Amino acid sequence: MNLKKLFLWICFVFTTMTFAQQNLSGSVKDATGKPVAGASVTVFGTTRTTKTSPEGTYTIMAKEGEVIQFSAAGYKNVEMKVGISTTMDAILQPVSAQEGGEAGALGIKRDKNAVGYATQKTDADQGLSGNVAGVQTSTTSSMGGNTNVTIRGVGSITGSNQPLIVIDGVPMATVGGTDSKFGDAAGDINPEDIESVTVLSGGAATALYGSRGGNGVIIYTTKSGKAGKTTIDVKSSVSVERAYIAPKLQNQYGGGRKPTFETYTAKDGKEYNVPAYETDESWGPKYDGTLYLPWYAYDEKYLPEHYLKPVPWQAPKNDVDKLYRTGFNIANSVSVSRAVGGTNLRFSLGNNEVTGIVPNTKLQKTNVSFSFNSKLSNKLKSEGGFNYIITSRDNPENSYTMKNPISKVLYAWTQRQLDMKNLENYYKAPDGTHRTWNRKSVTDGTPRYADNPYWTMYENTSNDKRHRFFGNIGFTYNFTDNLYWVGKIYGDIYSLNTEARVAVGSKEQSSYETTNYTNSDFNYETRLHYTPNLGKDFTLTGFVGLARREGRYHWVKGKTNGGLVLPDFYNLENSAETPSSTNYRNWRRTNSIFGMASFGYKGMVFVEATGRKDYFSTVSEPVFYPSVTGSFVFTSAWKSKPSWLSYGKVRVAWAQAGNDTSPYQLLTYPTIGLPFNGSPNYLHPYTQNNPDLVPEIKETKEAGLELRLFKDRLSANVSVYDILSKNLIIPLPVDGANGYVYKMVNSGEMSNKGIE
Repeated sequence: MNLKKLFLWICFVFTTMTFAQQNLSGSVKDATGKPVAGASVTVFGTTRTTKTSPEGTYTIMAKEGEVIQFSAAGYKNVEMKVGISTTMDAILQPVSAQEGGEAGALGIKRDKNAVGYATQKTDADQGLSGNVAGVQTSTTSSMGGNTNVTIRGVGSITGSNQPLIVIDGVPMATVGGTDSKFGDAAGDINPEDIESVTVLSGGAATALYGSRGGNGVIIYTTKSGKAGKTTIDVKSSVSVERAYIAPKLQNQYGGGRKPTFETYTAKDGKEYNVPAYETDESWGPKYDGTLYLPWYAYDEKYLPEHYLKPVPWQAPKNDVDKLYRTGFNIANSVSVSRAVGGTNLRFSLGNNEVTGIVPNTKLQKTNVSFSFNSKLSNKLKSEGGFNYIITSRDNPENSYTMKNPISKVLYAWTQRQLDMKNLENYYKAPDGTHRTWNRKSVTDGTPRYADNPYWTMYENTSNDKRHRFFGNIGFTYNFTDNLYWVGKIYGDIYSLNTEARVAVGSKEQSSYETTNYTNSDFNYETRLHYTPNLGKDFTLTGFVGLARREGRYHWVKGKTNGGLVLPDFYNLENSAETPSSTNYRNWRRTNSIFGMASFGYKGMVFVEATGRKDYFSTVSEPVFYPSVTGSFVFTSAWKSKPSWLSYGKVRVAWAQAGNDTSPYQLLTYPTIGLPFNGSPNYLHPYTQNNPDLVPEIKETKEAGLELRLFKDRLSANVSVYDILSKNLIIPLPVDGANGYVYKMVNSGEMSNKGIE
């Protein structure tokens, strides 16, 4: 009887659950009644989501009382509550001129039909590499270092070829100036905060950025709070890294320059085979098992168990690949989104801890972000976002120097018989002295020309810590339905402190160096937008604006001289001689006026013109950056189109964009050197600057075709471009009789052509 009751109770529970959650189906259409394909249908506050079919239909599991959110690019989101009906149809309204469609320059969203240049959008989890045409990416070997990105090839010889990174409208600075090992702006964003990434490739797309947009622009849009229930997202992930590809090394010959060993007569009277440790190459004897004295067999005091004990001449049991460890990447994030009255809020906290594949390397990063958008009145709204990031790293050098234990010491200048386990176990004697394989002599264990790689990794360490704050705040005021004003302030501030140590006992003279970088970059922008009503067939959209950029960059460096007095005490006061210090500072300002006008006819023909004029503090004359584009949606012109063709557009564009000019390139300044006999010392520079320098210019011609086929199941976006870079700034060799080796001049051109 009890079993029967239990069975009936289980059946009741499952029946209740089945009726509680049921299939909900329906369609999604636009205001004209056309189906919206690919629209997202999500049960709010859950992970249940689906996409509409090419016919605009959908099916999803939902229960009564839940909220369904319908969203699609170019349309306003719609939220509807599930009732007793199993069907639900939604009609999506197009976004307004202010909300726009595709992200464009200055954060202004555009109607995709009117866009006359190439834009590419990708999701945060897809990234740029291999997903965006015309974009090349490469990363530095330093953990947490920059990702080097070029769009449509190289366009400058001496200047930067990196695109401008824009996060929620904030133009981001390169950390540490032009140094590539300290990380970049894209790496400072919590990946869980990214909504989308848009790449503006051509000059017409970036002309409104003026002198900063010549190399393209990558726009990151982060997630924001939305109306509805409070949502809390918690995510954790653990990933494992292993070394994958390494140079192939021969395993037939050991160290030396000739096929025979040298000999050494020890104090026990015996003669031993000894490799040519003074040679950092492997042209020596062939591996045949002959007994020889390894590099750690000479220290009777520190390693008595190995003293004068020969080992077979053979390939190492623990080769270079054994140096690498298993790396771990642990990421945790939590975000809270809610609406309070007419204000939508979002807060997120992220933490990332990385243990590198190279011993004693670590990265820690903490991200805090807050964003809001608020309707203050029927005419006024505000929005903004703020981000604070702390990044700290502890890792060896990444350049091709003897401080790099990987690229130069282990793969280039070494001997092949060396066993990694022995190098690790015996790199440091009990009294703290350095031990390595290329010892100066049998009786002198100090390095001849290269440190033990484990000494480098554990003793000659470097570390850096960065605090970064960036954000924006803006207001929009609608005077009428056709006229509105926008005011924005964008800021990016960071402070970076680096330390580099060379321990007492290293091949290089012991030292301690510390550098502090500070940078602030503020942009102030105001725009007035106007969209007059020209009737049913014609549209006109335009705006004019003013902008100012204020940038300040400063670094100060201190370094010991003559070595360190005390080992393991890293302080400038521990310098054997008077420590040196130097600093650098630049301030720059750019004032700009800009505008845009876009004319449309029947939603199928569009002509657009933009212009921006920049007034620089770094050059004497202002520069104008114009663009003109045209697009024709030919499928809208056909009374009847083939069923297989959903959408078709051709576009053409011409533009001139720029490449910024660094400060202090107009006048020639002496530099201050170390004092000589107590008097100041001024150094004459090698390069003569030029007061007539002008910024580099990129002229772009572009044509493109966009197609969507078979009810949007297949799409194609093809562009052909021709880029001519002019006024390239180069150091021109000059006659040394005038006291200089080079002079900075505008000279030369570079051409890039391609199809993407």
